[in-house]
Amino acid sequence: MPANREQILQFLTDKMRATIAAQGRPAAELPESFNFMDADLVDSLGFVRLIQELEQQFNIQLDLSDADPEQLVTLGALADTAAQSAAAG
Repeated sequence: MPANREQILQFLTDKMRATIAAQGRPAAELPESFNFMDADLVDSLGFVRLIQELEQQFNIQLDLSDADPEQLVTLGALADTAAQSAAAG
């Protein structure tokens, strides 16, 4: 059974909270609209690593060829894209 959106969103949220905590900042509630690039939690290389971890965790291959990079930097949008890839198998 492929990973669902909620599982993926939880994984991403946990990763962001761990990154925030590692920086010594308080990890408040993170809405789906949370932009992790604007919050300086990841840079472009960090984004690539996040995608790799996501793909490994859920055994999926994200097709980002048609994706707008500006929209993939929020928790909800990245979870949507990953869930679509998981459902496509």
